[in-house]
Formats: sequence, structure tokens, C-alpha cells
Amino acid sequence: MTTGTKVTVVFCCTHCGAGYQAQQDRPPVQSFGSFKCQVCGNEVYSWHGDYDYIDWTAIETISLRRKKSRSEIAAK
Repeated sequence: MTTGTKVTVVFCCTHCGAGYQAQQDRPPVQSFGSFKCQVCGNEVYSWHGDYDYIDWTAIETISLRRKKSRSEIAAK
């Protein structure tokens, strides 16, 4: 049984940057679980409490990491 109102939440893997979305739901009892990245295997999110996260799907993300300049690369 759910509350009927689901919220889409977006997560990104802190290791590789892969993006995911999940539906946040509030079941009648406390919930717990975790989700691992399908790319690198690191834990993306874990939860325990009033909300559950279901229907995880991969989404396209844009990398926000700054690319090194040629001078930074040459300095190595």
C-alpha cells in the first residue's frame, strides 16, 4: 500500500557519475534498502526510514568534472 503520491528523485554515483532516477514512495511501514551503480558497483544510495525508493532506471547525465588543460597534462 502506498500514499498514492510518488516523487521522482535523481541520484548520481559519486564514483563514476552515472545517473539514475527512482520513485520515492511512503509505505505504511518503515523501509530500508540500497542501490548499487550498474556501471562501477559502488553504492549510490541507501535508506532506512519512512520512505522507499523503487523503479530505479539509468538516465543520461552530463559530466561536471573539469577537464585538465594541455599545460596541466604536460606538467606530469
